[in-house]
Amino acid sequence: MANKKIVKTTCFVFSILLAVFSQASAQISLNSIHFGTVGAGTDSMRVSLHNASLPFLPAAANGSWDLTGVVDSLTYLWNIRVPSITTQYADSNNYTIGAYRYLGNAGVNITGGGIVEVDVSIKGKNYDLSSLTASFLDTLTIPEQTITYSSPLVHLVFPVTYGSVWQSDYTATTVYELTVATFSYVHKPFVRRTYTQRRDTVKGWGEMRVRNASGLPSDYFDVLQVHSTVVTIDSFFVDGLPAMPTVLAMFSLEQGKKDTNYTQRYYRAQEVTPLATIRYKDVRYTQPIKATTHIQRLIAVGVNEVTDTDGPIVFPNPVNDGNIYLGNLTTNGNTGFLLSDMAGKTVCLGFIDNSVVPYKIELPKWLTNGIYILSIGNDDKLLGKYSILINK
Repeated sequence: MANKKIVKTTCFVFSILLAVFSQASAQISLNSIHFGTVGAGTDSMRVSLHNASLPFLPAAANGSWDLTGVVDSLTYLWNIRVPSITTQYADSNNYTIGAYRYLGNAGVNITGGGIVEVDVSIKGKNYDLSSLTASFLDTLTIPEQTITYSSPLVHLVFPVTYGSVWQSDYTATTVYELTVATFSYVHKPFVRRTYTQRRDTVKGWGEMRVRNASGLPSDYFDVLQVHSTVVTIDSFFVDGLPAMPTVLAMFSLEQGKKDTNYTQRYYRAQEVTPLATIRYKDVRYTQPIKATTHIQRLIAVGVNEVTDTDGPIVFPNPVNDGNIYLGNLTTNGNTGFLLSDMAGKTVCLGFIDNSVVPYKIELPKWLTNGIYILSIGNDDKLLGKYSILINK
């Protein structure tokens, strides 16, 4: 009878701990109320092209992604929330034709249905083409213009949560001017018409941290992981006719070329700019090309931030002997742990051994190497959540 009572009490305590852990790791959703503030100014971003330093960022429910180990990064300022006549605000972006870059402000609106981009305001620019044509009179001119999309590019659709899927199909026409003596061109209109199809899917949710402007690890933020597949097809015209191959070759362009790009974006509350954006070569998201991290305003603004900076200290990490130790932990009632994998599946749970100091968690011997999420809680409160690397 006593044994049955102990088993019943233990099961009850486990059920409470599971409820605490489940509540603290609730699936993340974002809506228009999470993006209420729009302020103009400049922002700091960090770009890394050192692929070897970019970690594997798997799709996961209740995942934990860490970009603090990324190295060889360049920090630059980016104009955000640029005043716009046609839209609620605009963000400054770089655009290219061949090897030639120019600036544009992408017009964006935040609506009850989502965050949508509807146009781009291009700033005028002139380029000397003499290095290509051997004539100092030859030029590429990018006139000042506003490019209106045939339909909006949807960055997020509200409410957005794990499993959300949406698609954007639109065309955009950019007008340039060419002066090339060899072809008898004098400010001839050179038009690029781009068809874009973008499909977005929320593949994961959880937490992420990056390096801040000082190069130190930021807090963890609750984020939604969005996978984007973008297909673009470009058509080029000169004076209303399809551009000659010799003209396109000057800029290393191809008529009707189809390009496919794959991108991960990590969105958090109150920030339209993703906390991190990673471009990949492949559809499996295993070959990163470039990572951009948002290194300003890194005070915790995530949805239901659950990590307590005064909570338990977990060590060592990586774990190589099968035991995890905890410091800065004051037990109050039954203190338990839950270990889950990157897909959110519970691997094991139990009570923390408080018979010796430091307190210890013995992990199952059959546990395979990899990244896991460790949650610590007592009867009615989550004390902390940690990304743990098992490396026996």
